[in-house]
Amino acid sequence: MLPELLKLTYQKIELINKMVTLICPERKIPLAFENNAWRSADGLSVYPVEENVVRFLSVKDDFYEGAYLNRIHFLPGAESWWRAWPLWLISNGYLWEVRKQFAKGSQLLELGCASGVDYFGSRFNMIGLDISFQSLKGLHNYKMGLQADATKLPLPDASVDGVISSYFWEHIPPPVKELMLQEFKRVLKPGGKIVFLYDVTTNNTVVNLIKKNDINRYNELFLDGDGHFGYETPIENKARFIKAGYKVITHFGMERTCLQSNSVFEKLRHLNGFAGFVGKLGYAISAGRIKGYLYTFFVRLTDETWGRLLGISKSRIIISVLQVKK
Repeated sequence: MLPELLKLTYQKIELINKMVTLICPERKIPLAFENNAWRSADGLSVYPVEENVVRFLSVKDDFYEGAYLNRIHFLPGAESWWRAWPLWLISNGYLWEVRKQFAKGSQLLELGCASGVDYFGSRFNMIGLDISFQSLKGLHNYKMGLQADATKLPLPDASVDGVISSYFWEHIPPPVKELMLQEFKRVLKPGGKIVFLYDVTTNNTVVNLIKKNDINRYNELFLDGDGHFGYETPIENKARFIKAGYKVITHFGMERTCLQSNSVFEKLRHLNGFAGFVGKLGYAISAGRIKGYLYTFFVRLTDETWGRLLGISKSRIIISVLQVKK
């Protein structure tokens, strides 16, 4: 009886240790977990937990709900570079950069996390935030999933070591970006960092084929169709970060050459004329599992070598590492 009681006590302590402290996003007062919900002491704020997701939003978003269910399953066999190097390949090096910037066990908030990155959950104390409940249900090993608004984070001041995201920032309208950057400063610990991977407005030669072919088609494929309401140039994004009070540690442009991700060629191949020809050719080279891996490896090598010789305005993707100025 005693060993079983000790086991249950240990499990309860372990569960408590895994929990994240939350606050009411509107009133900024502490919440406590009770009866499968997070509640304020006065009982006026109650946020239910469903399938391990804390639901701070009651209204479903028509565009994003269930739209992104992607999950990155890869787990390296060890942390040595020769075992972990595929992290450099996946998502344009996003996983590799996060690993580089944060120590093991760091508490990180991932914005627009969809169904998560298994490697992050195994290495860090992860909090996933998304506005889609269906996406958050797929989180595998994160400490907590939050269905919440990134302009009103349900987290206490100075509570996370980092705020990270991939292909989230370009979805945010510019005026809202300003609110978010201030909110991220609030929840970051002293010395905390931001790592963002995102699409940008570009002068890339391949993308310009679509613009010159049909600007309305470009807007449909690259902006409206993907919900990219926050497209800005690399220079505009960097200026926004600096204005908000961040030190820009890294601001690296990728896919500056004609070697683009398969998703770009997928868009082009449905067009007519030369743009359609380039799209079909690029898609044929980059599609398929084995060809796709080899092609992606070559694109990453190009980004890190002679691609750097081209101006940053040619970049289609940027990875930025920011730190709050002391």
